[in-house]
Amino acid sequence: FARAAERQGRLLAAAASLVRPGGLLIFATCSLEPEENEHVVESFLKRNPEFTRSPRPDAVAADLLTAAGDFQSLPQRHGIDGAYAARLERAGAR
Repeated sequence: FARAAERQGRLLAAAASLVRPGGLLIFATCSLEPEENEHVVESFLKRNPEFTRSPRPDAVAADLLTAAGDFQSLPQRHGIDGAYAARLERAGAR
């Protein structure tokens, strides 16, 4: 998982460099592994304090949200493919 997580971290950082102040960035994977999902996001947020999670709890069913407000579907729980997504917002005026 380490190589995939490292690659995903680089992709997230590259995408973040293109987000204007007040803009949104969605980090999404089809992985079930925390190392490739929330760990990548947590590491990114520590290095990039201008970004914060910007969950939309009204946009999806509550049982598809993690404690942090990220989207996560689990095959064994939801009967659909596994996926993860975090909605991140860059600080500043739009």
